[in-house]
Amino acid sequence: MAEKDFFSHDLGSVERLKDKVNFPSWLFHINVIFKSQSMYGMVTGTETLASSATADDKTAWKKKDAVAQRIILSTIDRKIMMHVLNCTSSADMYSKLCGIFEQDKALKKTDIMQQFFAYKYDHSIDMASNLSKLENLRYELQLLDKKIADEDMIGKILSILPTSYNTFMTAWNLKPAAERKYSELVPFLIKEDNLSNNASGSSSTENVAFHTTNKNKYNNQSKQNQYPQCKICKKRNHLEQNCFFRNKNNDKNDNKANKNGNNAKSNVAYLSSLVTSETNSSKWIADSGASSHLINDPNLLSDFHRTSKNIGRAKKQQIMKAEGLGSVKSDNCTLRNVL
Repeated sequence: MAEKDFFSHDLGSVERLKDKVNFPSWLFHINVIFKSQSMYGMVTGTETLASSATADDKTAWKKKDAVAQRIILSTIDRKIMMHVLNCTSSADMYSKLCGIFEQDKALKKTDIMQQFFAYKYDHSIDMASNLSKLENLRYELQLLDKKIADEDMIGKILSILPTSYNTFMTAWNLKPAAERKYSELVPFLIKEDNLSNNASGSSSTENVAFHTTNKNKYNNQSKQNQYPQCKICKKRNHLEQNCFFRNKNNDKNDNKANKNGNNAKSNVAYLSSLVTSETNSSKWIADSGASSHLINDPNLLSDFHRTSKNIGRAKKQQIMKAEGLGSVKSDNCTLRNVL
């Protein structure tokens, strides 16, 4: 690469040294550049010009040193430049800058390590963002010559996971030791977080729908309780003139007409109330609010005939088959179109 392209491209990507905050990052980048140009030993003082060097060697050394000085000057802020104005070599510049900014290196390292080990899971951001914060702290420590091993990263990540990840941690610990790698843990956690978010989103929608349904149910019950007690059936969910049992003596006359018109109607039954007490097979419940009544003993049906029509269920849009259709006669009333 030509010298002009080198200074415009490679050095242009290096953040200029401004203060002790970005010094570790600047030092990391500048060291990489010096190593790529075979200047690191000369700049750090580990390599010196031999006393037996020829005139050509001295000329080449001075030219190389001038390039190193230019690299330093091109990557520091103007206000920092005053610290190196009296330096005569790249080694002097490098040593001076390190002496100024590395005096707080130990304190900064301690501060970042405290941040790393004290970090707790932030529920306001997703899993990927939490992992990125830990990785950034790890990178800052690496710039300060403090390396965090993958095993330590795994331990730290597992220690901050919410309790909702207990099942995940159990599955992770059951994996063979050779498969419990940091490179496997990070994408695995991000995938688990995405699946959890999708599931919680669906659950929230169902909860809202359930809450709305219950609210309407309670509103309807409060309206039903506004009716006076029916003198016929003793209930409070209807007016006396609308009572199902009011015209029970006319059931026989109406039974035939309703039976003939039954084929034109859809046999759809919906559960209109919740029964909390247990019932045995010989008992059944009559409800004037139901569109059809169901019974599990066909021997109680009169005028029974087979049918193959479907019965819709309110729960999850399911259906079931009706085996037959008929009437249930008792001392008090007759129920028609019983399935």
